[in-house]
Amino acid sequence: MPLYTKLLIFVDVIAILGFFFMYGPVRIVRDFYVSSALTSMTHRYLAYVFYTPAKVKKIASQNVVIENDEDSDTSAIKITEVKDDGVYESVYEEQILKRDPGNDVFKVITINEKTYTAYVTVVYDPSRVDLVSASNLSSGGQRVTDIAKKHKALVAINGGSAKIRNHALIPRGIYMQDGKVLFDSGDREKLIAFNNDNILVLAKMNSKEAKAKGIRDAVWFQPYLIVNGVPSKFKGDGGYGNRPRTAIGQRQDGIVLFVTVDGKTGLNGTTMKELTKIFVRYKAYNAANLDGGGSTTLVVNGKLINDPTGWKQTGVRHVANAFIVK
Repeated sequence: MPLYTKLLIFVDVIAILGFFFMYGPVRIVRDFYVSSALTSMTHRYLAYVFYTPAKVKKIASQNVVIENDEDSDTSAIKITEVKDDGVYESVYEEQILKRDPGNDVFKVITINEKTYTAYVTVVYDPSRVDLVSASNLSSGGQRVTDIAKKHKALVAINGGSAKIRNHALIPRGIYMQDGKVLFDSGDREKLIAFNNDNILVLAKMNSKEAKAKGIRDAVWFQPYLIVNGVPSKFKGDGGYGNRPRTAIGQRQDGIVLFVTVDGKTGLNGTTMKELTKIFVRYKAYNAANLDGGGSTTLVVNGKLINDPTGWKQTGVRHVANAFIVK
């Protein structure tokens, strides 16, 4: 068989497979494709390459997160000095409570799955969690590695979302640091915040309400994954595709959990449903998704732990802020 004939057959097979996956009876590929495109910061247009706006809207409606509409109940969090008595109710609880030798501040649990690697950073004292800004927002922000170095952080992860305007990074929604409102949309926003009692607060607030509730640090992002011990529900894959993720949660004993999900490639990672299951496994009472994709970064003791990857991007991305452990 001539080479050109083989090439034509190969192209035909690829075209047939593409048509089958994009328009055939199997939903998983098109759901993943559309969800991933719609939640991208710069590549939403890709959702409309193969589908009409009406079709994209229909696919999106079949893949959504149904969040608990309650605000988190701060009285349910009882920050205590958690001791390890050697008795554990599950292997996951043992992973949380059994501290690394010589380190009473934090530990990192590694989860290896077929399509992703996740890191659960356990922070035993929530008062050591702080939100810090990049030092040069006006010129495009700063890498988490550099933010960690500047603040001599033991651990650092990327924080909330930001938009680019005239080469500057502008935090979206409401952004508070040390009780001061640094950016304000003027609206009531779904905030991911810590109050002055070091309790993670998930609630829709404007800046005035946030200050009245004693919020010290706050960013905007979504969705909420668990509120008051109740996990969100999901239609389809949840509507955010499979991507690298950064998320934060807190247990009722006050222990804070940073979850960092690495994709095996730039687009793999977890769905929101899978991400929520990680928090449920480790008994988070409240948990929320932070900025992810190419922004997902975990730095421990000055070392980059994950492999940041995004659409046409590798390496650590510039961000507007980061949660650190001091």
